[in-house]
Amino acid sequence: GGGGGGRDPPGRAASGGEDSWVRTTCPQALEALVDLFTRFFDACSPMLQAVLGLLAGCVGHKDLVLAESGVGCLKKLVTSVGPRLTPAMWAVVCDALAGLFRRAAPLSDLEGGR
Repeated sequence: GGGGGGRDPPGRAASGGEDSWVRTTCPQALEALVDLFTRFFDACSPMLQAVLGLLAGCVGHKDLVLAESGVGCLKKLVTSVGPRLTPAMWAVVCDALAGLFRRAAPLSDLEGGR
């Protein structure tokens, strides 16, 4: 893929170069982003929703290495800045987590199925 949203259409495998990048560079970049975000939280806090959206996209990625890195970075972000979050920021975090659970849970569980 070369343009657009950065996601391959379903059923289309990423090229070898993209796959390598997703497994090596991307997780390192995520960790660096979370480190910078937590270090400069006061200045970066307006970007909380965007950073959570990026991490959520990684958590839901088809590549397990990137998905696991996304989970680890999300955990690190929340535990690092949690004490400094306002109630409104916690609402943003909870909404992001709820979205992840909605996408990951079987539909029957969400509908109160038996």
